[in-house]
Amino acid sequence: MSSYWLPVLTAFGWGMAAAYALEALWRLRARRKRPWPFLCLALTCAGLAMALGNFELGIRNYEGGEVPHFVSHLTEPSVPGTLSVPVIRNYELGIRNYEGGEATPGASPITDFASPITTSPTRLSIPRLDINRPVVAVPLVDGVWDVADLGGDVGLLATTGQHPGDDLAMVLAGHMTFADGRLLFTGAFAELQYATYGTEIVVEMGAETAVYQVSEIRRLAPDDVDDLYLADGDSILLITCTDWNDSTGLYANRLLVRATRIKSGSLGIQGVDRQ
Repeated sequence: MSSYWLPVLTAFGWGMAAAYALEALWRLRARRKRPWPFLCLALTCAGLAMALGNFELGIRNYEGGEVPHFVSHLTEPSVPGTLSVPVIRNYELGIRNYEGGEATPGASPITDFASPITTSPTRLSIPRLDINRPVVAVPLVDGVWDVADLGGDVGLLATTGQHPGDDLAMVLAGHMTFADGRLLFTGAFAELQYATYGTEIVVEMGAETAVYQVSEIRRLAPDDVDDLYLADGDSILLITCTDWNDSTGLYANRLLVRATRIKSGSLGIQGVDRQ
């Protein structure tokens, strides 16, 4: 479902309220029977529309930015098949808008881990969202990340963290949709937009696995890279595109999900079924 479904339902509710109110007014002026049920329906629709509008305002605080022209949601026309890195905007899906990289209160605290993990990720899964994809390396080519061959996999961006406990957080990118010839396919992170606080993410590194918990969800705009270099090796950042714009035929923004490591273990304990 589109991320704009709440405004659509709100507008529909106000429209129905207006229609019922006009019917009640017409029946009252024409001295026809039973105007009051229509008046009650109008008030009910207005109340629902107001509630939806307030809910929409409570969970979304979007701050727009200039949208560059992209060939696809992760590519830039000047360098085919490359990723232009976005910057965090003041936007948060869920309940609140946090500025400056604050973690959501109530997220699970980081625990002490007995031994460091030095192996790079090989697979990422989010069971609640039915995401289970291999992780491949995304190299830096001429100053941009080359995602020409990413397809339906998840890409670990070079120059960011390469394993849990590194100096920097790992940044994992995935398409929302991607084109192959004339066909359009669903990307690895098509369901990432439905992540919520507390959603668990499992990252496999050979025989080891690390479990993360979502602590922050934000929008991104493609004009800065600084916030992707997060000095926290016990966090990971997942990035994809969002907010499809029918008028431009482009994804207007990027979605950033930050998750904090809550436990590590062997694959035999924390492993997940492969698809």
